[in-house]
This record gives sequence, C-alpha cells and structure tokens, in this order.
Amino acid sequence: MEIKCPICGEAVELPETMIGVKVRCPLCEGVFMAEDEEIFLLQPARSYAIVAAGSAENGVVECSDPNGLIKWRYPEINGEIWIDGVSFNIPSRFLVIPSEIDGKPVTTIGGRAFYDRQDIIGVFIPSSVTSIEEGAFLACHSIQSVTISEGVKYIAKHAFASCFSLESVTIPASVTNIASESFEECNNLKSVTILGESVEIENAAFWGCPNLQSVTLLGENKQFDHRRSSAFGGCRSLKGIIRNIGGKMEWQPLR
Repeated sequence: MEIKCPICGEAVELPETMIGVKVRCPLCEGVFMAEDEEIFLLQPARSYAIVAAGSAENGVVECSDPNGLIKWRYPEINGEIWIDGVSFNIPSRFLVIPSEIDGKPVTTIGGRAFYDRQDIIGVFIPSSVTSIEEGAFLACHSIQSVTISEGVKYIAKHAFASCFSLESVTIPASVTNIASESFEECNNLKSVTILGESVEIENAAFWGCPNLQSVTLLGENKQFDHRRSSAFGGCRSLKGIIRNIGGKMEWQPLR
C-alpha cells in the first residue's frame, strides 16, 4: 500500500507486513506508524521546514512547521513563484523547497536566496523548479546533500559554490546548462554524475574542488571536450573522467 508521510507528504510504499510497525520517511526522516487507515506521527523530522498552509501578504507567506512558525520570502512573477529565502533564522536542517505556494508553481530559486545559511545540511529541489539562480546556496558550508529533481534546466554561477561539506551531486538529464563556477571550491566534493546528453558544462563549473576523484557523464555528451575544457580545473585529485562513448562507458584522462 502507498501512504503519505504525515510531515512532508512524500509517498511511501508500505508492505502489509509493516502495518503497526515504525516507519522512517526516506525523504525527511520523520518516524510514523500506520494502523489500518490512520497514520500516527511518532518522531518529527530533524527540524524539517516545509510550506504546509498559510496566506501571502506583501510577498511573504506564513506557514506551519514542527518547530514553530516560519516565513518564506517570495515574489510572484507572471503567475510563477520565485523562492527568495526565509525571512528569519530557523533550525531547518533539511530544507525541502515547496513545489507550489497558494496554488502557484515554484519555478525559481532566486539569487542568493539561502546565501551563507549555516543551519542547512540537506536540500531537496522539486521538479517544478526550472532555474537555480546565481549564488542561491553560495557559502552554505554545512550542506552535505543536494537532491536536484528532473525538471531543473539551469544551474547558475555560484549556485552551490563554497558548499564545503557537499560530498556528491547528481545533475539530472533535464539540465541544459551548468554555469561557470556553479560548484566552485566545494572542498569536500568527491563525486559528480551528469546524466544529460546535451548539457553545456561551462569552463570552471567545478573549479577548485581538491578532493574530486570521480566524474561520470552517463549521457553521450558529444559537445563537451573534456581535454580542452577547464570545467574541472584545479581539481588536483581528478585524473580522468568516465564518459559515454558510443553507448560504452570509458575512462579517459583529462589531458
């Protein structure tokens, strides 16, 4: 059976044998238990922040959270929502960007929306978002994981630069442009997987990631010449990349 997490709304497949047993949501890590058609929350997620209800006033929406009231800042542009951050500090250790607010789609994470937020360790970006703007998560030193859903098309300059704790990232096939310096100086970044076949990886996109050891291009991205590009410049631990050549995965040296 499929049930929804009572905290974040994530659909969770639950075998009948799990009825009456504690379940941990794979997305927000809240703990709940299902008995027949009732769902009981046993343990809140780790300072989980998500828009649940509220009304917009002057570009600010008030919404409920297990730890109290939070406020998302956002402008509405042509019927679409641009997330512009939160209006005051909250202990939102795992941040889920909502897919809609007041029935309108959230399509953009604005420039420097979460700049220098040290209280976030994980980020989930939904499929409604198409653009992550310049410096959106710049200098968020505590972020360890980022989930970018299929649907995002553009990752701007410095979007995740200086996220010192980020260890790996997967770029979905929908992304067509990874801008220069978008993941610059992510000091602990070890693994990058890029799924798209036609994504433009700009020079210095992953510049200065000293511990980056593994780069995999799963899509047959013929336009990307890794020998001429400086996309991975300054990544002193990276000796080569694994890429799709004619449907076969091959390791190729950077130079």
